[in-house]
Amino acid sequence: TTTRKFFPVFLYNSSLKTEMKPVNSLLKVCGVSFSRDGKFIFKNISFELFAGEILILLGPSGCGKTSLLRSLNRLESVAEGEIFLQGVPISRITSPDLRRRVGMVFQTSADLLGTVEESISVGPSLNQQKISAHAVTSLMEKVGLDTSLRNRKVSGLSTGEHQRLS
Repeated sequence: TTTRKFFPVFLYNSSLKTEMKPVNSLLKVCGVSFSRDGKFIFKNISFELFAGEILILLGPSGCGKTSLLRSLNRLESVAEGEIFLQGVPISRITSPDLRRRVGMVFQTSADLLGTVEESISVGPSLNQQKISAHAVTSLMEKVGLDTSLRNRKVSGLSTGEHQRLS
C-alpha cells in the first residue's frame, strides 16, 4: 500500500532581528508515522519548528495533515516516532498541560449554546469555578472578540467569531 505524501513548507518570519535559528526548537517531530485500521496514512515525517517560523502543511485530502496536527496535542496517537515540545517528549506531558500549551483552532468549531459569556464560563464551571466579568473581558480581548458581543447569542456570531470563541 502506498501512502499519500504531504510536504511541510516553512515560511520564515522576517520580523525577527536575525536569521540565525535558536538552539532549541519549539516543536520537533522525529520520524513520525500514523496509521488507521492497519494502513499507514503517512510515514517517517520529521521537521523542527523554531520561534518566528510559520509552517504550512500542503497535500491532497486524506494524506494525514489533520491527523498530524491532532497528534501534536495527543488527540491522535502516532504509530511510530516521537514529538517534542520545547525539548520534552509530549508523551511525558500530561494531557491537560499539553493542551494548555498547544492551542488548536479546528476547521469546524464546537457547538456552543447560550451567550458568548456563558460559553466562556463553561470551562471553569467544569471545575466548579466561577469566572469574573473582568476575566471574561480579558479572554475576549485575548482572542480578538469585540467585548460588546459578551451578551450576544452564540448562534448570532460570524463563523470567524465562533471559531475564536471555541
